[in-house]
Amino acid sequence: MYYAASLAESGEAFATLKPEHRHPIDVEVLRAECGSTVDARRMPAEQQMAPEAIAVLKAWANQRTGAR
Repeated sequence: MYYAASLAESGEAFATLKPEHRHPIDVEVLRAECGSTVDARRMPAEQQMAPEAIAVLKAWANQRTGAR
């Protein structure tokens, strides 16, 4: 698994979203997997392109809330 934004970074980008505006995912499974250290995950993971991903997440969240 490759990821760009961490859970903390994603949480900050989505902080203004109401639950009904969020993508329906099993947050507990995702939190358990992502909350583990990279070497302890069942799936290998490596963070890449964090600044670009954060910009995309913030733009998407702003679009959903009508914020500018």
